Amino acid sequence: TGRFMVVVPEAPVFSVSGSDVVLSCSVRDVFDQNIMVNAVDLNVTWSRSDLRDSLVHLYKNHKDLNTDQIPSYRGRTAVFKEQLKNGDASLKLSNVRITDEGEYRCRVDSKSWWKNKTIKLSVEGKHFMYCSQRRLFKWFVMFSSDVRNTSVQILQVTNVCRDATFQKLK
Repeated sequence: TGRFMVVVPEAPVFSVSGSDVVLSCSVRDVFDQNIMVNAVDLNVTWSRSDLRDSLVHLYKNHKDLNTDQIPSYRGRTAVFKEQLKNGDASLKLSNVRITDEGEYRCRVDSKSWWKNKTIKLSVEGKHFMYCSQRRLFKWFVMFSSDVRNTSVQILQVTNVCRDATFQKLK
């Protein structure tokens, strides 16, 4: 494999906690961006550039090698191995958490060349419904919390609730 470039979206990627997200990263010919480079024999390293490049996922020598991975990512990351031949080095992150928000670096290495780019992931909290009963009057409030759970926005007040407990809504 000769020289190549790494391409990621310029705009931040948005996700909701609890869902899955794909951070796109493609390997392309340095002279013609329309030509994808087969990345099967290349090393793909995903790291958190805002956390001193701590390891999120490593694909090396045709294997996932994640023994040095940030512990909170264990069992939640994958590259699409069947798509590497098409130049797709994207990362799938499952069960996204609020703490996953940050800057991710996609680095691709060959024996003689390497390139990397960063991509920002923004994570929003889910909507929640809080069900409460005070004396004879029942009231239910649906709200959403911001990314760091520092503010609450009331979305709806209703008199219908499925459970009389705190309930996550999708």
